[in-house]
Amino acid sequence: MQEQEPFRFSPPEWLDETASTSDCLKERVATGTPPPAGTVVAARKQTAGRGRMGASWLSAREGDVMFSFVWTGAIGPDQAGTLPLACGLGVRDFLAAAPFRVPAACKWPNDIFVGDGKMCGILTEGGVAADGLLRLVVGIGINIRARPGRDAAIGRTTVSLEELVPGRYHPEELLPGVLRCLENRINAWQRGGFPAIRADFTANLWGLGRTLTARLDGGRVTGVVTGIGDNGELAITLPDGSGRLIASVSAIEGL
Repeated sequence: MQEQEPFRFSPPEWLDETASTSDCLKERVATGTPPPAGTVVAARKQTAGRGRMGASWLSAREGDVMFSFVWTGAIGPDQAGTLPLACGLGVRDFLAAAPFRVPAACKWPNDIFVGDGKMCGILTEGGVAADGLLRLVVGIGINIRARPGRDAAIGRTTVSLEELVPGRYHPEELLPGVLRCLENRINAWQRGGFPAIRADFTANLWGLGRTLTARLDGGRVTGVVTGIGDNGELAITLPDGSGRLIASVSAIEGL
């Protein structure tokens, strides 16, 4: 990866309510004077959040950590594809550290799980601008408040911080810690590419050693998760003993 200036977040811009923090930043990126790398927009209430493949992201009516930021660099799309893995490690670091010490794990390619419950989702969008730089908008949502009916609405088990570590938390107080952890991992990734974080990501990989099914465009592939490939792919061993690297999926399902 080409060497570049250390990545730093700007003080977050807080919105009382918005449809999507990522859409807000994408609109700004599309202008002739896009916001600089590290620009952060956070929302106290988000009404139309989304995840990968167009899935809805259902946050609590207030109190969840919901924000997006801009990353800019002169790299190719393949390298950029591992930025969500670096971000996942950053969120995992925040949750696993004191005072929370939540046993969070990175569910490839862009979620944070605690046990079999989803706690965080990460969505990366963007492209190459006229100046040749790749500009990405990274949206992150972390469940802080329990939301009745959320599991049924999205068809999966979720978990929130207040369910795991009882207390009353405020996103304005939590976000600075999340950003510090993200900065550390993004800078390590910028300096050394995915190899610099691969060992840590593998050590904190949800599903390692388990039999899982990857839902692909052309069907399903079932195998035992063995790790992460050199370029951030999910490595599995198929029933016939052969190995396979999976670069893109619509979903990972447990058995």
